[in-house]
Amino acid sequence: MPVVASCYANDNFGDPATYRFIVDMNLEIASWDAPSINFLGALDRGDGRFVKGLTFDLDHPADRGHRELFLSIVPGLFEALAAGKPAPESDSGQGFFSAGTGVRSEYLSCVPADPMHSFTSVFYIRASGPGIAAAIRGEDGKFSDIAVAENGDAVLHASTGEVQRVPRLSWTENGIESVGFIIIKERDDASCGRRGGSFYSGSHPSRSVPAWRIRAESPKGVPGTADFRDWMIYRVPLGGAEMAAVQAGRLLPSSLEVFAPLRQGKPEVDSEVENRAQSASRVFFMPRDTSREIARLKTAINRQDGEEIVYIDPNEKKPVSIAPEILAAWKGVYEISPGLVLTVVMEEGRLFLLVNGGDDGKTELFPLSAERFFVKSVGPQMEISFQSEKDGQPTFLNFKMDDQEMKGRERE
Repeated sequence: MPVVASCYANDNFGDPATYRFIVDMNLEIASWDAPSINFLGALDRGDGRFVKGLTFDLDHPADRGHRELFLSIVPGLFEALAAGKPAPESDSGQGFFSAGTGVRSEYLSCVPADPMHSFTSVFYIRASGPGIAAAIRGEDGKFSDIAVAENGDAVLHASTGEVQRVPRLSWTENGIESVGFIIIKERDDASCGRRGGSFYSGSHPSRSVPAWRIRAESPKGVPGTADFRDWMIYRVPLGGAEMAAVQAGRLLPSSLEVFAPLRQGKPEVDSEVENRAQSASRVFFMPRDTSREIARLKTAINRQDGEEIVYIDPNEKKPVSIAPEILAAWKGVYEISPGLVLTVVMEEGRLFLLVNGGDDGKTELFPLSAERFFVKSVGPQMEISFQSEKDGQPTFLNFKMDDQEMKGRERE
């Protein structure tokens, strides 16, 4: 099964005609019967050129640019293809997810499977009156809310204090409106415009943990009612032509992490809602506990942030203070190969490394973060990072020595 990456930005793409050709090509790719990745959305500053700070030269992204390309790949895409999950298809049914009963505030929740920087969230709503329609949670626990005003305008109240308003211009005959929320991490000028019925905001914390909710809540927190359908989350900002296509009813599968048709009525509390996107993200109705999922995502973000730091000069590496109970989680015996076993022990709140039982002595591991450590050496540059996969316990370590990299799984 081929996976097609779309055309991406390039600083040689300066004229509007070239940009339009790229946009049209990417819309064409999104119509093919093959999964695709929206590389343009990951790097585009809005005219086909690279976002400032993401370039290596006129034609190629720098390391930060490649990170944005990587983050535009939907987590679980290849596993979904291997399992035979079909491409997402629109639902022609007339059903809705009805939130709110007048007794309590009800909502759908989604925590992404992997870290993301920029994204687009789109949904259709038929509101019974003014109130909060959706919310996005940041790492600090604060929410940015999208609300329906008394006059029908859609209003964004960002956690930063920013307020944007989209006039009620395109309500359909049956009162259904498409609302989009676009967040662009890397663009300094991202708050300067709007796309159709969409918010277009750049006030996104650099280390955010987006956790989405769509809900019905009247002013002052009083439960309200609203009907929702076709909730979509993309791992990139959609361009103007793409947003217009989506809000016209076209389903674009490129970098689509969530597509919940919401045609089946109201599910049971704490139950999973269908996500037709080829991804690993899950949507729940009224989950009893999202703290574990948010903690998982925070850990992944911290690990990713640490991995992005490349030290050219080893003297730049400065150990940080990590609580002993966190360090203790990494104790264990890790087998790299039948002839190379690394043992991690803890003494007086510090971690030490022993190679093949420690015949050559022990080496202290100095923390760069809770998961990443380095060895002070005048010879080869050595680093070790740990990763947990189940119940908070370590399952393997990654051992780097200069340009070589080896993995070792913890022995049972």
